[in-house]
Amino acid sequence: MWSRRDFMALAGGGFLAALSAPTRAEIYKSEQLFAATCRFKNGEFGLAILNQSGQLISSEKLPSRGHDVVQCPNSGNILVFARRPGLFAALFVHNGRPIGQVDAVAGRHFYGHGVFSPDGKFFYATENDFDGARGIIGVYLIGAQQIERIGEFYSNGIGPHDIQLSVDNQYLIVANGGIETHPDFSRTKLNLATMKPNVSWLSVKDGSVAASFEPPLAWHKLSLRHMATADGRVVWVGGQLQEEAKSDVPLLAKLSLDGGIEFLNIERDLQRDLRGYVGSVETSADGEHICVSSPKGNRAMVFDRYGNVQQVQVLSDVCALAAAPGFGFQFGTGSGSFGAIGQIPDEIDGLHFDNHMIRLASS
Repeated sequence: MWSRRDFMALAGGGFLAALSAPTRAEIYKSEQLFAATCRFKNGEFGLAILNQSGQLISSEKLPSRGHDVVQCPNSGNILVFARRPGLFAALFVHNGRPIGQVDAVAGRHFYGHGVFSPDGKFFYATENDFDGARGIIGVYLIGAQQIERIGEFYSNGIGPHDIQLSVDNQYLIVANGGIETHPDFSRTKLNLATMKPNVSWLSVKDGSVAASFEPPLAWHKLSLRHMATADGRVVWVGGQLQEEAKSDVPLLAKLSLDGGIEFLNIERDLQRDLRGYVGSVETSADGEHICVSSPKGNRAMVFDRYGNVQQVQVLSDVCALAAAPGFGFQFGTGSGSFGAIGQIPDEIDGLHFDNHMIRLASS
């Protein structure tokens, strides 16, 4: 995580000098910084860096709508992925300025998520081999002068979406949503009757499958999409039901390489409020609490690791979530609300938050 001092040092004196005096003051007071994909007032899409009070610190335009944001654990650089079927991944330095962009290769498009290697030399992106109707993990080398795609391997499913790195750095954990799409048909879902979602552990070295876990056959239309983990061992995954929402189909599961998959028995009324759709998943720093958002249900919910609800907040079009220090969670909504779960949000003028957000700094 960046500290406030890190941000100011890496942003540079020129960047700070260009800011207004009130904005500079907000940076000095900020204990946390967040990066989120967003839509600006003029309709353009971009990346925004804000503090915990909703003060906009920096922003940068994106070529089109963004989806997820990830941070390099070594350099601290930010990587932003286009929303499916996305054709770009943009790399930003700490002050929000771009230092490189990667375009999808022929026959592939990005699915909106990726993850860095611990040393920051590589990143791995979920991609679609749309003519072959199979998921791909693209492997990219980050050089001093350019970013090069050096290989790929099968994701062990169709529609790979979110991707995490295991705690021992040996495996890529991939949520294969199971939905076939093709850019010729925009975002149309082509295989709902036969979809088979799974979460797979793939070797970082060669993509070989160490384990793969699926929902029961009766729930095969539960697309497993977004994940979160506090320690790289227990992974939480949220689902999006590709049929009329049913309160008996659980939308949240926990997985581990040794323990397999276990769906949480969430109270039916709460499950119904999610309307069959989890848009984002986040865990607290200690892994004891899990927050899920549903832009369709206009809800954010916090659970303990046993599935007991701790908090429910009604928030219009809420999706973006990030962990805050302690047991807290920060959120952003499509209508421009920004704040901490359990508190009255701020309304950010001219900024509409998109799917995902990450915390860049901690106190």
